Amino acid sequence: MKILCDRARLAAALAPIMPAIPVKEPPKHSLKFLFVDARDDTLFLQASNMELSIEIQLDSVKVDEPGRALIPAKPFFALVNEVTDPTLRIEVDGSRLVLPTASGKFEMVTSDPDDYPDLSFASDSEGLELPVQLLAQQVSSTEFACAKEASRYATNGVLMTMMSGRFTTVATDGRRMALMSMTVPNATDVDEGWQILLPHKSLQATVRALTSLASGNPETTVTVFGNANTALFVLADARISMTVIQGVFPDFADAIPRGCKNYVEFNKALLEANLRRATVLTDDANPAVRLSFEGSQAKFASEAAGLGTAETVMDVTLQGPGGHIVFNPAFILEILKASKEDLVHFEFEDENSPGKFVLSADEDMEQLYVIMPITGV
Repeated sequence: MKILCDRARLAAALAPIMPAIPVKEPPKHSLKFLFVDARDDTLFLQASNMELSIEIQLDSVKVDEPGRALIPAKPFFALVNEVTDPTLRIEVDGSRLVLPTASGKFEMVTSDPDDYPDLSFASDSEGLELPVQLLAQQVSSTEFACAKEASRYATNGVLMTMMSGRFTTVATDGRRMALMSMTVPNATDVDEGWQILLPHKSLQATVRALTSLASGNPETTVTVFGNANTALFVLADARISMTVIQGVFPDFADAIPRGCKNYVEFNKALLEANLRRATVLTDDANPAVRLSFEGSQAKFASEAAGLGTAETVMDVTLQGPGGHIVFNPAFILEILKASKEDLVHFEFEDENSPGKFVLSADEDMEQLYVIMPITGV
């Protein structure tokens, strides 16, 4: 194999593929390598940890001699980023890669490409075309609510579903739930109720890769395919496949409070400031802030054993009899990070029922969060 390629473009193609290289020793040694296939003036790069597989296609490469190779992934990526030559000539002969540069020559031991698993990047299902920016926004606005404990398998991922012409992402750990839903034009090819449950870390890596590949083109779209075992994300020059979670996701629609008797409107900046002040004096092991509502005011109160107490007050718009409810303040602060609005709407029934934070609820986008209260304090 002998190729001539632009160094900057090669580095840009390698960056989004590296998260698929296993961090720990994989069950198959060849997975520590980058699979490279050079043909027809195109370079195909593949990496996989067997849950997440990524293929990047790099065009406008001069292939003097086609071929395939397994190249040590991390050293090769580091080398491409360290050398300064604008154009790289890469040669693989037998079990050795040679990369001559203006400052010297580098050699790496390669491996047999026949040892690499045959990765599939095909789907026979209908695909859902989404703007990459929309997908990234919805995932970042919900994925933080996933369960982190490995034993809670079905809630260790993000559910993606298509219902009534709206693309929805949902995540929950049983204590809080994050949901974001947007209208998607031209989604008629996807069956009503289409859904896939995706592992948290693989989805994070996928979104980073898609965002990187779409950099500089806000109109870039990705087509998402899903079936019983895998999900596939397809761009013009990239394909990303991941194993879906086999489990039953909780009925998220039933978890959303409806018709609460208290409706509160907060200024987002003031809500965040008051929460942060109250959080200073909370118990690190069991952080809790009591929110009390009366008239046109909200009071935030907290206590840390052996340290002291905090109490702050802000003006709000309240509809309803008022009352109090106790939350883990970190859950609310995570919600506020995801908000681009100046106002936050909060609904609750009483101190024993879940509270609902609504950041947006118009015809095109819905963004809401449900938090279970802390009781008995």
